[in-house]
Amino acid sequence: MAVSLGPSSDLRAQHKLMRENQELQRQLAQSKQDFRDLREKFLVSEATAYSLANQLQKYQCEGHRDIIESVLGEKLEFKVVKLAERLAEDPAELDVLIHAQARELTQLRQKVKEGRDDCVLLSFEGRTHGIWRLPG
Repeated sequence: MAVSLGPSSDLRAQHKLMRENQELQRQLAQSKQDFRDLREKFLVSEATAYSLANQLQKYQCEGHRDIIESVLGEKLEFKVVKLAERLAEDPAELDVLIHAQARELTQLRQKVKEGRDDCVLLSFEGRTHGIWRLPG
């Protein structure tokens, strides 16, 4: 023989389910907030690590090369750094490079000037022989 529990036991079961649902909703909200907090801390830590790796690179800490490379995710070009250090230590070598670039710049300026002169002459010749005329 089956015993009917009646409407009051149904209400109690529904009330219990509602409380459990509310508790689970609260736990879910707390877990989501904890996740956001952890993600924020991770991003701050990641940015800090990247910044420190850049500082190590800036101060050319060769002994920490593996750390820098792993954090920055790239191979560092210490040969370029070494060349820059060598040029900084030997001003005469740097002077030679500067003078070579100055000579090259002077030559380029001369070519531009010659090109401008040729353009003026060509324009003059074209106008005097009626090959083309400037609007106006």
